[in-house]
Amino acid sequence: MHYNKVTTDTPDFLRFTAVSNIATICIGTERDLSNINNSIKYSFTGEDDTWEDMSTDPITLSKFETIYLIGVNTEGFMDPSEYSNMDGYHSITNDSDDSYLTCKPFFKMTGRFIVNGNIMSIVECTQENGYDIPEELPIVTDDNDNEFGYFRAFFANTPNILTAPELPITILRPYSYAYMFTGCTGLTETPELPATDLNDGCYEGMFLKCSNVKTIHELPATTFIGNKDNQFYNVYAGMFS
Repeated sequence: MHYNKVTTDTPDFLRFTAVSNIATICIGTERDLSNINNSIKYSFTGEDDTWEDMSTDPITLSKFETIYLIGVNTEGFMDPSEYSNMDGYHSITNDSDDSYLTCKPFFKMTGRFIVNGNIMSIVECTQENGYDIPEELPIVTDDNDNEFGYFRAFFANTPNILTAPELPITILRPYSYAYMFTGCTGLTETPELPATDLNDGCYEGMFLKCSNVKTIHELPATTFIGNKDNQFYNVYAGMFS
């Protein structure tokens, strides 16, 4: 058993709290991450000098234990060639059965988790930089230099999460959150989406097949900064269906 020590001075790190008697989490093995630099560290307290490298080895948590995550992942969480070669990452297919998408999540989990905190703490946040959490998303592109979305399909088909983290970015890049929670059947409520400036496909398929979502927060967006010819389709295509 690890004992979590949270104070009012603890930064708003991304955190996972187990709500099953036993739960595990690690970096999944179904994405090819060999050509991008990923570094995620975890801690059971969020304090200095307690951070360890997260890997494909499962981290075991007892019920109500929490881990905090930080990292440096400016190249995103999906190899560009993998995105380019897998239709499931960027197109809605026949949804008559469970093969509607082939998206694979970044994390592998067992049991159930409540997810809280600022997801941006895994973008570029370290002890060395004073835990400064960025406020802008990095640009990630495919083999043809097209942006494909920093958090694209990040939690896709992960029924283990019961809540979504904070998504505080106000100016979105193309496809920022496309398919991010696709197939997350444990969600009953969408996270607040405070973005005011939207871009191509930023919410495309975001909650596709999230069949238990009952509460949807109002979208305050007022400005579209992407391709003006396709703005209404591109932003919200398949967001909930």
